Amino acid sequence: MYMKNWQQAKLAFLTDHLNKSRAIPDQKLRSLNYIENAIKNSYPLMLKDKDLFKDITESEFMDLYTTLKGRRINRYDKSVIHGLYKFSI
Repeated sequence: MYMKNWQQAKLAFLTDHLNKSRAIPDQKLRSLNYIENAIKNSYPLMLKDKDLFKDITESEFMDLYTTLKGRRINRYDKSVIHGLYKFSI
């Protein structure tokens, strides 16, 4: 099965997200930015890995981000991570 890389999944998520009318679209966009920066700062090669979404499960990714964030992730973070995995296929 072909899986998209980070940039492709991110673009698909953004396209879908921005095409829907949302009450608070900025919050998810902010979460996406925080997630990407946290991963980029700690594991820069991870975002370049073409098999990122095959190598780490959604649950493992959430655990990793929780650790990097240093506190419990919120519903927007969870939604963004779920969306990235949804659009990685």
